Amino acid sequence: MDDLFIDGVGFASLAGLSDEELLGRTKNPKFTRAMAKAAAAPRIVGGSSSREEFKSRIQMLDKGIQADLANGRAQAVDTYMHAVKSISGAQQVKMLRDNDVKTPGVCMINNGKLQKGEPLLLSAIILMEGVGGATTENVATISPINFGQISSIVRGGTFEFKVNSKILIPETSCEVFANNFAFTEKGETTDKSYGLAYSFNSGQRFGLFKLDNPKLIETQVPMELNIEWGIAGTTNSFLKVILVGTRVFKF
Repeated sequence: MDDLFIDGVGFASLAGLSDEELLGRTKNPKFTRAMAKAAAAPRIVGGSSSREEFKSRIQMLDKGIQADLANGRAQAVDTYMHAVKSISGAQQVKMLRDNDVKTPGVCMINNGKLQKGEPLLLSAIILMEGVGGATTENVATISPINFGQISSIVRGGTFEFKVNSKILIPETSCEVFANNFAFTEKGETTDKSYGLAYSFNSGQRFGLFKLDNPKLIETQVPMELNIEWGIAGTTNSFLKVILVGTRVFKF
């Protein structure tokens, strides 16, 4: 674990001290001041680059949320929030809707809005596709689907992301979720079309679009992720979007 340093005092290293050594440290005024600062610091969990981006934007949050973070009533955590929609026979889809109901295995976001008091710094979007046994958007149909790379139909389309009717990501090619790549195996180069986010044996995810400029999304404002393409979607096919980033979680 990385050490936490405040005013030159490292806190992870205290774990190896004896009771007598620790007592000696507490008599040092510099140590006491650093402990006070550590107790008041916002609670940030995880070690992602999104976390670092979030820390740099804390002052942009509502004052009440800043106070919750500082007082330990909330913490900032890495998060993955998904929603699944049918695209069977369709040429467009709204992945986040104002009538969405939070349902295990189907959707994690009520009414297309973040939960009150839990803003999100969006650092990436994952888009995957799979085929089920029907078109109904319920857990019985969706749970058996093994989602993976988006089809050539969808990758030829475009998407945009809005918050409170304001465009945060303007019309963008879906190719960002599925660029071809080639790898060499036994002397032969093969185009596997695994997607921008997946290098062979890299352990990275299918369909990941990393935002160079993360977007801070306030709570209780409508979000929209709209996608359109040129021809009818494959019968019984579904898209799964995952919003990736750091959000505030209230205890």
